[in-house]
Amino acid sequence: MGRIATRITAQYTDRPALKKFAAGLELVTYEFENVPVEAAVFLAELVPVLPPPAALEAAQDRLTEKTFVSKVGDRYD
Repeated sequence: MGRIATRITAQYTDRPALKKFAAGLELVTYEFENVPVEAAVFLAELVPVLPPPAALEAAQDRLTEKTFVSKVGDRYD
């Protein structure tokens, strides 16, 4: 059975809060692309982050995102 992290209210740039958030977790995931990449990268040093920070970074840049999706789509044509 899984466990859900305790809610922590802090800025995404608050590294001590991020470290407290990640303590005891097996992985971190997020649903929205407005999470700062730097926060995801920091958390990835502590625990697996899915989707990985590189995917988040691509999603935040529309040209990079469209180029990536186009390349991936070419594999299935």
